[in-house]
Amino acid sequence: MEPQQPLPDIQTNSPEVNIVDLTGEDNYVILDTEGKGHYVGCNLSVHHRQGSWWGEGNDMIWIDDDFLPDGSTSWPPSLHGTGTEDYFNHAWGMQKNAYLYHGAILHEADPIRFEERIKVSIEHGHGNHLADDWASTAYWYQTLPSPKATILPLEQRLPVRPAGQPMPVPAARSGAVAEEIAVMREQYQARFERHMDRLAERTRQRGERSLQESEANIKQAAAVRRRYDERTNL
Repeated sequence: MEPQQPLPDIQTNSPEVNIVDLTGEDNYVILDTEGKGHYVGCNLSVHHRQGSWWGEGNDMIWIDDDFLPDGSTSWPPSLHGTGTEDYFNHAWGMQKNAYLYHGAILHEADPIRFEERIKVSIEHGHGNHLADDWASTAYWYQTLPSPKATILPLEQRLPVRPAGQPMPVPAARSGAVAEEIAVMREQYQARFERHMDRLAERTRQRGERSLQESEANIKQAAAVRRRYDERTNL
């Protein structure tokens, strides 16, 4: 099967996006470093392009023995969360507020310690089905010497603006969930077409009922006018 693309056209929280991701290989990576230290947390900024809910992707953190000799990761990771809203301690969405210790379980610190390596990641929507614009800053302490930190080239870090511009083409998918995403996309399209058919039928029925009610109202008004005229002519 040809590699699939992330699916920003599938509605978040619909049944089709409940994709089982058992690798995390296409996750958004917040931190990936080797050495000894502890991860504190992060800031995450999201430009959501679908107009609904950007979250629900699970946080996955691999630590030390989770890494195989070839550098790949085992499954499951040491820490596997239940979604971005829970990771940031703000279920039922992200309201517009900001407090000094908001999003931290313990304000003194809630470190995740590592002795050899750590990889902090979050699914980009369930099974990485979204194609939003994410940017993050990780905070961690680490003993020296440590690997030299790098960032993406500037042109890959600039936000997509203005929001009214057409959505850029998502990157091609090649992960283990690509086939399941393709099946879910077909199911979504079929369900959407059934919904549109039912909507068209309901609209037709309502239109017929509206015409019937209109005709009945006209007859009722004519009857009232006739009775009024009969009484005034006595």
